[in-house]
Amino acid sequence: MAGAKEEVQFASKTPEEYSITYDVAKPGIIFVSETFYPGWVATGARTKLIEVFGAFQGIIIPEAGRGQVVVRFAPSVLNWGSPSLQSAPPSSPWYWHSANGARVRQSR
Repeated sequence: MAGAKEEVQFASKTPEEYSITYDVAKPGIIFVSETFYPGWVATGARTKLIEVFGAFQGIIIPEAGRGQVVVRFAPSVLNWGSPSLQSAPPSSPWYWHSANGARVRQSR
């Protein structure tokens, strides 16, 4: 397909999720200037998110054609849940301890 026009573009982007549409003439990797970090996952059975250049995200597109891939930040730690937190009433205060030691308290 010499001279075939290939197109890759962001369809949407938020801090927790982005969507890319593509139309490519052959398989390849879409480089995304977003930090590769555990918890980022790509939707779709045909696509895979990988680390490229030691720090960034790459999306493997295994075959030519059109498509859309959604990548979202969904760390598994958010799925663990604590039984004591799950059974707490919604009005209960909660605290979050950040990596730098700052504490945030829920406002009532």
